[in-house]
Amino acid sequence: MLPRHPRRQDIRRGVAHIRRGGVIAYPTEGVWGLGCDPRRRRALNRILAMKGRPRHKGVLLVAGRAAEIRRYWSAQGTDQALLARFWPGTTLVLPATPQVPFWIRGRHAGIAVRISSHPAIVALSRVFGGAMVSTSANPAGKQPARDLRTLYRYFGRSLWVLPTRLGGNTTPAALSMPAAVVSYGSKIMQRPSLDEMENFLRGLQDRICNALEAADGVAKFREDLWERPGGGGGRTRVIADGALLEKGGVNFSKVHGDQLPPSATAHRPELAGQTFTALGISLVLHSCNPYVPIVHMNYRFFSAGPVWWFGGGADLTPIYGFEEDARHFHGILKTACDRHDPGFYPRFKAWCDDYFTIRHRQEMRGIGGIFFDDLHGDASLLRAFWEDMANSFLDSYLPIVARRRDLAYGERERQFQLLRRGRYVEFNLVYDRGTLFGLQSGGRAESILMSLPPLAAWAYDWQGEAGSPEARLKEDFLTPRDWA
Repeated sequence: MLPRHPRRQDIRRGVAHIRRGGVIAYPTEGVWGLGCDPRRRRALNRILAMKGRPRHKGVLLVAGRAAEIRRYWSAQGTDQALLARFWPGTTLVLPATPQVPFWIRGRHAGIAVRISSHPAIVALSRVFGGAMVSTSANPAGKQPARDLRTLYRYFGRSLWVLPTRLGGNTTPAALSMPAAVVSYGSKIMQRPSLDEMENFLRGLQDRICNALEAADGVAKFREDLWERPGGGGGRTRVIADGALLEKGGVNFSKVHGDQLPPSATAHRPELAGQTFTALGISLVLHSCNPYVPIVHMNYRFFSAGPVWWFGGGADLTPIYGFEEDARHFHGILKTACDRHDPGFYPRFKAWCDDYFTIRHRQEMRGIGGIFFDDLHGDASLLRAFWEDMANSFLDSYLPIVARRRDLAYGERERQFQLLRRGRYVEFNLVYDRGTLFGLQSGGRAESILMSLPPLAAWAYDWQGEAGSPEARLKEDFLTPRDWA
């Protein structure tokens, strides 16, 4: 059995390994962690490669005392009583100092930091003289290692391991204490109001459905109210066989449960075992006319243990490409983003291009839009941005509908529409995290799969004729471009 407290010679060896730019495994309160010197970019890149963790997510820093981590977060205006209340134990997101390198922060303006009382971390950070990178020891999609056998199976026996026993927590210590706040900048960020956001999303669903019924002129939405056995439910609205829309859905859901499903913890394994609440609105519209593009929009909020974040986005999938439409759609999104932060649009546009890629086809699903996830910090500012982006949907889509809905088309265009819908189905069933989350969390399958078109087609090794509008779609539109 491993010792409860680390031996001095083992601490010295571990620190020497870190200072040489190495990666070590060490025990935390509940799982094995991987650590390195946060100033050593190559060491951190090695950890990210070992885990298969995206660089944009950033990493957590851990120490045994606040003084050892102080250089990385700005204490100006931060409520010291709050820190004392949640440390040691809880991870807090704090404003990063200018000295924090981008490979630590990822895409975030703040930095996640934690003070631990585990004797191994206390001794390591004291001898090292500062904070260390801390991330759970597991490849993406796997559960964090809780014993040496699993640790070695994941990473092999060449990994340097500090031989000390884990703490007694059954969940990662960063999330073991209930908390309703994080400190960010000069403010204390309260958890956003679930009731207020639910009211906003329900109202948005009403406004969008009313506008789409008016635009269609024939079909009306069918509404289904449903309950999830594990907790929560939703309001599904589907429209079909209209003058404009062959099929579309606008869904609201609010679900909660005792444990996040695997799709939610694959990218955040530290949240495994946490209770959760998720609410959001999601829509997909498939038009009758092939010249009217498929459109998707989703805005959501997650809360898991003491952690919360916003996510969402909108993207356009044309069957036939029109630069005017692409510039309009992206222009509306950029204008809405710029009202909050000029850096949002280029950041979230690039994220969207990457996310909505059909990797086995080596092409984007469409012309993109914006996509963001794990957005946390100043709750009031982020909620205002989130609501503004959701409210921009009708302005981004309906003018395109007006330009294209009456264009004449024939059997050729219809068949190409069905082929492109097939690509849409491939992405949704293979890659889409929202689809996987809904199915794995016990959501209503009919509501989750309403994003699929009523008809689609696949043709073996289909190739568009050189110079045709069909070939031009892939050549000119299904690769990342600056549209706004």
